[in-house]
Amino acid sequence: MLDRRLARDRDDTIEDNNQGGVIVLVLSRKERERIRLGDQIVVTVIRVSGDKVRLGIQAPKDVLVLRDELEPFEEPSEQVGEVELMSA
Repeated sequence: MLDRRLARDRDDTIEDNNQGGVIVLVLSRKERERIRLGDQIVVTVIRVSGDKVRLGIQAPKDVLVLRDELEPFEEPSEQVGEVELMSA
């Protein structure tokens, strides 16, 4: 849920109809400025160059950080003691 205290005015939010009408908070940041998401995630603007923005993301290892154009994948589970050997 969006914390309305973060929005300065209506220009800081947009309604994203592609996400089921979810309200999205839009922030402007300069290089080296940060955004905190909860207590454990920090997004830092590293560099802005032309139309590209380089971000640094600090998050716990159990948080999946994935570019939107990539699909999540399942890591193979480690099963101790179950090894299949193929004979030639």
